[in-house]
Amino acid sequence: GRKQFGDFHNRMLAHVHSRSKTSTIVPRGHAKSTLITVIDTCHHLLKHPESRNLIACATLDLAKKLVGEIRDRLSGEIELLPGLFMPMANIFPWISVQGDLRKSGPCEQFNIVGRTGKGREPSVFAASVESNLAGNHPTRAVIDDPANEQNSRTYSRRQKVIDFIETLEPLMYAPDSPINHIGTP
Repeated sequence: GRKQFGDFHNRMLAHVHSRSKTSTIVPRGHAKSTLITVIDTCHHLLKHPESRNLIACATLDLAKKLVGEIRDRLSGEIELLPGLFMPMANIFPWISVQGDLRKSGPCEQFNIVGRTGKGREPSVFAASVESNLAGNHPTRAVIDDPANEQNSRTYSRRQKVIDFIETLEPLMYAPDSPINHIGTP
């Protein structure tokens, strides 16, 4: 069924928007990736179509799935009233996804029509803690579950996750560029 959002989710988003660098630790099954990584990124692109959004996870496969879900939502329809759906592109033309919309599923990157400004990074792009981000300067980053069972078994592997997050801030477009970490206890 559809995920139901309530007061807890409103507080989660309020926390994410409370400052430029946040960490949100919530147990599995509370829709944190759907809400913060997917829906909030879509909302951010509506308000800031020039933004360049990095979505990073423990594995590139997971990050690509989230980027694909963002693309699919922006390419899809929005329910205006119960049972009344309209394509997102008809309401927000600048949010139209560029390229072949017949594809769905995982995606490494995409641009929206309204993307403007400098920088070679696409509107949304995927990375993992193993990715080399040198030369990239996103204006916003969501780090969604960067640690998993495989990359946290040893001290050196855990340190690699920590190093990825620590090296991210100097790579960002500006010192106040948002970095939102999402984790599972």
